[in-house]
Amino acid sequence: MVGTVVSWASAAQQPDGERRAWAPLILHGVASALAAGLAGLILGELGGGLRLGASLNATIVASIALAYALMEMRILPLPTPQIHQQVPNAWRWRYPRAVAGIGYGAMLGVGFLTYVRFSTYLVLPVAALLSGNPWIGAALMASYGIARSIPLALTALLGKEDIVIEQVSSLAAAVHVANGMALAFAGGLLATAALVQQ
Repeated sequence: MVGTVVSWASAAQQPDGERRAWAPLILHGVASALAAGLAGLILGELGGGLRLGASLNATIVASIALAYALMEMRILPLPTPQIHQQVPNAWRWRYPRAVAGIGYGAMLGVGFLTYVRFSTYLVLPVAALLSGNPWIGAALMASYGIARSIPLALTALLGKEDIVIEQVSSLAAAVHVANGMALAFAGGLLATAALVQQ
């Protein structure tokens, strides 16, 4: 899917490229952010009735962040709740590019509808739920949808998707460690906030 959406946009950089080749990539990003935001809105609304208290909420999210930080750094094996499938490959032939871009963006933006490669994502739905606020949940999840689209846009701008995708794939271990460090930092901040609120 990454290669498909990026290749559509990369075609626009060629002298004979299609004028609207960037539209699927842009629509992909917008759909990713909107679908993720909608999921966060629903999670935040559902969490409104939990009323666990800010300190307990922060403790739960911190615990999950720290646990998955250890997983990302290959210290502690943990399950990653997800559907182990990619987006439907046939969409790129069955539908116009813009429609396929929207569909791919929506499925990837929500996150758990496809294969989740990095567990950083798994903290966000919990944080959105425990926020108890639909707008905070939407902002948290939409940030994921946007962040998931940025690498596609950068790859398309570079115009050499095969090389970029290969290089990024070779850095997967380093990205897991970086994600683990980011989760550990966020978990540490949340744990500190939970202690201060007690």
